[in-house]
Amino acid sequence: MSLKSKIIALTLAFVATAVILGSGAFYLFNALGRNLDAMNAQMQTHKMHADLRGAIMDFMHAANGWALTGDERYKKQYTSSLSNVNRIFGELSVLPEDKQMIESIGTDFQEAKKFARIIMNTRRPVGRVRVLRALNLLGEQDKVLYEKIDKLSSRSLDSTVDVLSAGERIKATLTYYLVLLITLSIMVTGLLVLLLRRILENPYQEMLKATERVEEGDLSYRINSKRADEFGIIARRFDSMVESLAGSDVLVRKKLRETELLLDVAGIAGQTPDLTEALNLMVEAIAEKMRKEVCAVYLLNTEMKAFLLESTSMKEMPVDTSLPVDSEIPARILKDLQPVIVEDTADFPSGSLICEKCGSLMAVPIQRDNSCIGILLLGRDKPRGFLEHEMNTAVIIAHTIATTVKNVELYEAAKSQLKQLSIIYELSKALTSVYDPEELLKTISTDIAKLINARGCVIRLLEEGVLKVKSYYGPMEDTIEAVPLGKGIPGWVAREGKSLFIEDISKMPEEIKGQSVLVGKSAIGVPLKVGERIIGTLGLYDKLDAQGREIPFTLYDFSVAKGFASISAVAIDKARMQEHEMTREAEALEAKKRLDLLFESVQGGIITLDRQYKITAANNYIQKWENKPLDEII
Repeated sequence: MSLKSKIIALTLAFVATAVILGSGAFYLFNALGRNLDAMNAQMQTHKMHADLRGAIMDFMHAANGWALTGDERYKKQYTSSLSNVNRIFGELSVLPEDKQMIESIGTDFQEAKKFARIIMNTRRPVGRVRVLRALNLLGEQDKVLYEKIDKLSSRSLDSTVDVLSAGERIKATLTYYLVLLITLSIMVTGLLVLLLRRILENPYQEMLKATERVEEGDLSYRINSKRADEFGIIARRFDSMVESLAGSDVLVRKKLRETELLLDVAGIAGQTPDLTEALNLMVEAIAEKMRKEVCAVYLLNTEMKAFLLESTSMKEMPVDTSLPVDSEIPARILKDLQPVIVEDTADFPSGSLICEKCGSLMAVPIQRDNSCIGILLLGRDKPRGFLEHEMNTAVIIAHTIATTVKNVELYEAAKSQLKQLSIIYELSKALTSVYDPEELLKTISTDIAKLINARGCVIRLLEEGVLKVKSYYGPMEDTIEAVPLGKGIPGWVAREGKSLFIEDISKMPEEIKGQSVLVGKSAIGVPLKVGERIIGTLGLYDKLDAQGREIPFTLYDFSVAKGFASISAVAIDKARMQEHEMTREAEALEAKKRLDLLFESVQGGIITLDRQYKITAANNYIQKWENKPLDEII
């Protein structure tokens, strides 16, 4: 098996492991989302049970008040509370849970309503025997109703507790799974690095041993490698080289320099994970060991349709920073995938800086998967041409550079996936623990932009038909503004409820792009949905690579953005509901304070009675009138 095949097999195994572990993480995230939906439904049901109990209590209180005082305001309270009870029964009747219990409570309430109607239809109820009898029966029916409602509330509360417990179990499972996921990712990455080092280190040691023996003067030593990969090729060529140079000490030294170069390049490839650093070390070694005045490495940029300079030994000389693919040398290399040698640049029609500084050139394709991904360029100051063994060495080095590029890409991909998993883990904890809407929105916009490596992120929430900017990340404060529903990219996403994957904003139709868009080239727009309800949009703009250059978003980025938007929408809606509930509680507390103050400030006697007509409270006027302390009155 070739070295490339081994690396591909290791890569596939690593990718398969990552896919399996990632699928498990997504499954747990979905389970957590379903648990949140179930918890919300149970809390809503429990609230309706409490509302039903309060409405029935108001209903009974109105009937009792009319029977005992004959005050007309109790009739209004009776009508309002009866309407409220009927409304709540209507809402509960559509719920499948506890349907029989609700029907039983409804039947008992109808019985209570008969007694209440007798009381309310009596014009002067105070002291009437008929009213007192109905009031007594109503009290008995009241107890039955409260017992059943309390039982129903207890059952719904138990269901809510069960859902919360299930959520905690899912959360614990998710935590354990993510810890396991990170641990396995580190282990797999470490194993991958160890295997790569093993693949490279043994032949490297063999080559090192051979060079030491030859350097000591033992030209009879042969590696005799049986390997079928690139190191086997290098070893066999080394043996052939030593054999052909056995009679020439000068030729032996030259071959040793080239072999040392190959070893240096192989060592750099196996030990330097940073591509720029590896290429810089390689070109310096190549220029020194092959004694060439010019050495440069160009890599293909398909978007710019040119080979861009990545590293050069010409530190003090101007060089071409890019070679267009349609220029002479790149065009010939792309067509034939063979080295191009220009023995005399004076006969070669080119306006490039390299051709002006060099007398002869050799361009070797850097290939991967039968396609050219770069060019290794060697040059002499005078037109002296290149020997065959020099071309062979350059071809081997070009293969090593291709392998280095691939290894660095695999290494960076592994680091990127590990970083993304870590960020997703941190985001999942933040989304389930942050309840302040502003803090939550800031966390979402910042972390999703860093996760996908986007230049900017904007979160807009729908309020009164307008998508208002609630949070953003990136240098775009002067370019963002509120967008009406249906206008611009965010407005279209919110109106249609569909996601947009935009490779070039300038090519978008005007009716979608609109006049108010961020300055950028590419974008992703995702609706924030809770069920089928649109609550806002999430926009990402301009993906950047490690060097800060703009690159297109990928379908994986699009998928991550949509999945994260689903989780974020639920968290945002939950935080807003929490804030609304806190506001309502504060308003209710303030209203109670005002009622208590009013109760104490009324210039007349007020008492409250329980079901047995015992005094439970009295204001200051009653205490002065009776000339007794409150405890004695009660």
